[in-house]
Amino acid sequence: MGARPPTHFEVVAFGTEEVPLIPALKAARAEKDAADGRIRRLLACARKFHAPRRYSLNELGGAEASGYTISGVRTAYNDAVVDMVGSQIDRKPRDVALSAADGEQS
Repeated sequence: MGARPPTHFEVVAFGTEEVPLIPALKAARAEKDAADGRIRRLLACARKFHAPRRYSLNELGGAEASGYTISGVRTAYNDAVVDMVGSQIDRKPRDVALSAADGEQS
């Protein structure tokens, strides 16, 4: 029998003097934080930038879609996240774009 490949736990802990569990927890937390940030940006995009209509809170809430409750979707992102998404996709949020279009028609 050949040697088994090292587990993620062993790889993370290799070469450190820390208890192996601590680096593994730190790595898992970083992965979780990155995933949560991505979900928040996707929710902001779905609510503020998607055309011709934005996704409803019912569509985005719940474990199957985002894992957030409906009220959690409402508060999952803030203006800074909306601004970040807007700069990444080079668009203004729907509510701002619609307000600007209304002003041009007046």
